[in-house]
Amino acid sequence: MKENLFKSWYSRKELQSFLGFGNTKMTQLNKEYGIRKVKIGKKVFYSVEDVERLFQKNESD
Repeated sequence: MKENLFKSWYSRKELQSFLGFGNTKMTQLNKEYGIRKVKIGKKVFYSVEDVERLFQKNESD
């Protein structure tokens, strides 16, 4: 169960690195695109499911 939980969330640092986004754009993901996030202490995590949905929605042929 614990392994599945961790696979469901990207850390802010991981996602920033992958997308090449700064802090402002990361905040925009949550506000404008509905990407769920969880903050635990100073760490922020983003929903893998929501990020994948955003990619699929913006996929082009």
